[in-house]
Amino acid sequence: HIPIFTVVTDLGNGHAYWFDAGVERMFVASDSMKSLAIKMGGVEENKIVRSGLPIREEFGMHVDKMQQWVGDDDDDITPLTEKEKRCGYQLHVRKDLDLALPLEESNQKNGRKHHIVMLMGGGEGVGSLSSIVKSIYIHFVKRQSYHEYHCNSSSSAHDNNNSMYNPYDLTILVICGRNEKLQHQLKEGTDWGALKTKIHNKVVQEEDLKRKTRETVQGIQHFLLDKAKFFPHLNNNIHGNKNNEKNEKERGVSSESTSDGKEEHLKKSMDKENGNLKDAHSPSASTSSSEHSTEKQQQQQQQTQDCSPPPPNVIVKPLGYTTNIASYMASSNILITKAGPGTIAEAASLGLPVLLTSFLPGQEEGNVDFVLENNFGDYVSDGDCKRVANTVLDWLDDDDKLEHMSREASRVGKPYAAREIVREIGKSAWRWKELNGVEEDEEGGGREKENIEMIEESLRSSIEKNEVTKEDRAEERVEIKSDTNEKSERIIKFV
Repeated sequence: HIPIFTVVTDLGNGHAYWFDAGVERMFVASDSMKSLAIKMGGVEENKIVRSGLPIREEFGMHVDKMQQWVGDDDDDITPLTEKEKRCGYQLHVRKDLDLALPLEESNQKNGRKHHIVMLMGGGEGVGSLSSIVKSIYIHFVKRQSYHEYHCNSSSSAHDNNNSMYNPYDLTILVICGRNEKLQHQLKEGTDWGALKTKIHNKVVQEEDLKRKTRETVQGIQHFLLDKAKFFPHLNNNIHGNKNNEKNEKERGVSSESTSDGKEEHLKKSMDKENGNLKDAHSPSASTSSSEHSTEKQQQQQQQTQDCSPPPPNVIVKPLGYTTNIASYMASSNILITKAGPGTIAEAASLGLPVLLTSFLPGQEEGNVDFVLENNFGDYVSDGDCKRVANTVLDWLDDDDKLEHMSREASRVGKPYAAREIVREIGKSAWRWKELNGVEEDEEGGGREKENIEMIEESLRSSIEKNEVTKEDRAEERVEIKSDTNEKSERIIKFV
């Protein structure tokens, strides 16, 4: 018997060709794939292992280091929470990748965070990456400029809206893959500093105009209210006469009996009005009004100066093709990518929230469902770049939501899936080896032993001289054909 194993590399939906009832073991990444294997392929439930998707060992190494993180300060023995471990290790990785800002560590202690949004379009760097990057950049500068303007403003009208707002710095990390044109466009083709200054100044000018308009309207309202004090009989006549007449009729009082009272009331009002006008035109009143006006102008000038914060700190960092994806993911707060199953599994293993922007119809559609059902991300089409940008910035503005999605991602992430799959295959293969119990003759065993030793020596020599690629070594191993158990053990051990 030759055992056959299937590792299904889709997360939420799969083609029928994945499933065959004759396998020894079938490894799947989700409950939905398990149900499909039973329904579409007739695979027995005891043959199905929910292992997760196999990913590179580097991701598991980062998870181990993150969970064991104790901080850079050897003198501080205070136990860290899971969030503190993740933030501390994240900063450590950023320093290694030269992504940390100059004052990031001190800013982090003072409450000003540095978020990294990572964008991927696959190895070829395809998709609407350029448009998404620009949209995130523009909307981030607009939001930050608006909030910091009103945080610096003494206007109480916006204090409630900004009391819970915490400004932060942003790095937009773009993995361009082999798309050198995209990398050059993001690095050299756009003057990000000039764009930032232009957007920031426009926001400040618009908010200044709104503030001045609001102050003008308030000034007119105060002026009218002050003048209304000099004419109280108008308010009484306009608002009170109809009610008084109605009440008088209800009480049965004739209009003749109340005429004297009205005349007396009007006389008193006029006398009071004349007195107020005299007071208003007195020298002391004029001096007080002039002082008030001067003081108000000074406050407005000072307010205008205070309402001009510096532009927000945002950096666009494009990278070419890299094999260090695990480290860049470990340094990031959000991943924007297409719905590839491997990328989603890698992000989940590190507790990284995911925003999906495209998928291939059919199997990849199930990967979108996997993310949505497990609450560690969302889907927004890359055709709506503005919505992509606003979704990402909404997440970054909401620490609780971001932390919740990170926990959910870690819950479904399987950083050690490859290790578990290999172990399970090894156990099963060893069991069948014992059951098969193939005997070998002495002469044949000796020849196979000599062949194995010669091949091993040749491989060692080639590896030392770096003359053979990984593909060449794989082809040489495939050419070794033997049915003996000893030969299989030796090759497996050597590899």
